[in-house]
Amino acid sequence: MESNNAVEKKLRRRAYMRNMMKIYRDEFKMEMAYLRSKESELEGQLRNILDARRALPDPTASSTNQLPWKEIALALKSEKGQTIDQLKELKGHVDEYHGVIRDMERWVATQLSIPRSPCEVNHTRTWRHTTLLAHPTSRELGKAWITEQMYHNTDRMLQQYQFRNVDAPHELYDIDVVANSDSGAYEYIHRRQFDIDLPASLLMTMYRDIICSLLVIDHQRPVHTRGPPEESGHTRLHCMSTAHETVRLLTGEFHEARRSVFVAQQIQTDELDTPWTGGVQRNRSIWTEVHSISPTKSRLRTLYFYSQLVAPDGQPLPFEYEARSWDFDPSDADDEVRLRAKFRNHLIHASASLLPVAQQRVVDYLTCRAVHHERMKDNDVTNPMHV
Repeated sequence: MESNNAVEKKLRRRAYMRNMMKIYRDEFKMEMAYLRSKESELEGQLRNILDARRALPDPTASSTNQLPWKEIALALKSEKGQTIDQLKELKGHVDEYHGVIRDMERWVATQLSIPRSPCEVNHTRTWRHTTLLAHPTSRELGKAWITEQMYHNTDRMLQQYQFRNVDAPHELYDIDVVANSDSGAYEYIHRRQFDIDLPASLLMTMYRDIICSLLVIDHQRPVHTRGPPEESGHTRLHCMSTAHETVRLLTGEFHEARRSVFVAQQIQTDELDTPWTGGVQRNRSIWTEVHSISPTKSRLRTLYFYSQLVAPDGQPLPFEYEARSWDFDPSDADDEVRLRAKFRNHLIHASASLLPVAQQRVVDYLTCRAVHHERMKDNDVTNPMHV
């Protein structure tokens, strides 16, 4: 059954990618048709100019109404220059589209390579190597594909990890630590569901603004972001450094009639960015669903995965690095089984201890927004331009 499911998923994924590539090919064909039409139009204009030139009277004949040849030559030269410039511009567009197609073919091939074990019901994750390209158009297509694919799978993921029906109130805070069936590396699963007295729109804004801070990635240490996030459309790319890892978190938000969905994915490779902290990072995926219960109350369901620290090539680092990142001393464990059990308990308690830190950061964010709002109101009153 699992094999059939894997084959079915693979077939659906291939069908999806075939549809995407068909869309790109259709757009390219339309662009080529436009360029050929424009080429014919320009050639027609050139023929008209040449015909008009041939229709001019004999330059040796005397006529008081005849334009001087110097003016005619200047006019033709100007028309020729404009035509050449337009042709260069159109050829540039064609070259750019060819480059985008090559980029996307390479990018899609990378996205479809799955070097880890398949995603199973026993919580083993499939980590794909997510990459953002440097070319602006290819980069935007990649961001859209990653976030929209995650959004498309929101319901399936929440159902697979056994979240309760969203229509009923339910308090859930659950942390699990599992070992990857292939590599033995640790993988962490957080599940969270709760009601909160905040409007859904404010929650989505908060996630968009301070997601790295809310995840408490660097535990209780301050968050050091690398400049403002790269924002485009419904996505943002947040970059930050911690004591142990490189964080490039691509986020996307989607709004429906009854809910909003916020997704986030670690980007392993970015052609516009140079890795820091030695390129050490974690695989990371997040789904957060926000339902509006009332104008001032919301229900949240969050599913958060992250992996053991991995090297730039995607291979897990030795356990000593992971233990150090969690302030865990492995020396007391006599064997592998006891070590894993002790580490699991340590991590669950350590993660739970970070919940108040995240909650305080929510309070700090809301306080800052309230103060900013009051200052803006005061400025509106005191500034005569607003009276």
